[in-house]
Amino acid sequence: MKSDDEIDHEFDKLVQEVARLMCDYEQFTFVLHPEASGTNNEAERSLRDAAQDRRTGGTSKTLRAAQ
Repeated sequence: MKSDDEIDHEFDKLVQEVARLMCDYEQFTFVLHPEASGTNNEAERSLRDAAQDRRTGGTSKTLRAAQ
């Protein structure tokens, strides 16, 4: 179990990273550029078909696993 000091340190790192992203406008690109999506749904949907095919077809991502 993590100590309170370790948790505080991790929380501080998280806050610093969020602040950095906000300053760089990375976190809110979809607000500044309406054509950008605010979610990763499109990327997930583009990968879903291949993953679903492997699951239902009993195939694998690698040749070794397929054997």
